Amino acid sequence: MTVSKNLWSIEECLNEYKKDPQNLQFVDASWFMGGRDGRKEFEDGPRLPGAFHWDSDDLATSNELFPEDNPLNLSNVFPPKWLVGAALEAMGVTRSVTTLVIYGTKGSMFLPRVWVVLKQYYNYGPIKVLEGSLEDWKAKGGPVDETPLETSIKAIDLIKSRPPKTTKEHPMISPTAKDRIVDKAFVLGVLNDKEKGNNKPSVIIDTRGPGGFQNGHIPGAFNVPFPALTNPEDRLFLKPRDELESLLKTALGERTLESLRETPPLLTCGAAVSLCTLALVLDELGFPEPWIYDGSWNEWGKDPSTPKETGAATKTK
Repeated sequence: MTVSKNLWSIEECLNEYKKDPQNLQFVDASWFMGGRDGRKEFEDGPRLPGAFHWDSDDLATSNELFPEDNPLNLSNVFPPKWLVGAALEAMGVTRSVTTLVIYGTKGSMFLPRVWVVLKQYYNYGPIKVLEGSLEDWKAKGGPVDETPLETSIKAIDLIKSRPPKTTKEHPMISPTAKDRIVDKAFVLGVLNDKEKGNNKPSVIIDTRGPGGFQNGHIPGAFNVPFPALTNPEDRLFLKPRDELESLLKTALGERTLESLRETPPLLTCGAAVSLCTLALVLDELGFPEPWIYDGSWNEWGKDPSTPKETGAATKTK
């Protein structure tokens, strides 16, 4: 049995927690696109012991809080490095041995977004994603905190408490955190063959559903819908490794899939959220770190000057 680089079962996490709970920091990444309020559910409880909530929509470069950095009012733009450092400080993360454990409530789908942010930014310790929900943890005897909270971490509070004229890199944050997060100009350079050698992705992969993809996508992109990567009965579980490899081989073609081992792909989706599931899968399968188009279709699709294609992706062998 292959040991996962990034995933912990409930049992594995409970064992580590029993050894030394101080070495773990739980991060509730429950976040939903409409309908449910993950932050309110977290504040109302229950939650894992000492957990903090990571709101992917709030802990981002929003137009409201960072208008100069997001003038187009795009959704879920990757956060400033200092903001992630401030959030980790607010959680009380100070020890270099701290393992961050990302979990969600039943029905959560977007934990990999927080995994990508923390894996790229966090410089101190490992990042794990819990396979199984808060409810599963509780059902297997894991301790929980049921005391309601008055508030949780918010970007506006971190901005207000930031010391003026702070320019130093945060020690918890990797200086290369955003090196693989790219903009529209980079993607246009790829299409126009201006990005050369190690700076040019091998292929572009779009993780939106087939309907959205066929209505419009970046020219030449392949389509790997993110729901296909997870267990349909519980989206907190990835499919088995052999199924994931087979799925990618079918979607990309065997030769193209093998090329990813030498030159990683560029990932895109609707708003740089669902693509993170594929980023997690690629890391689990041993592929190198992909490029991520931050604006994704949210930016590309709205720009009349960008080239676009419609219809299904072209299949390769």
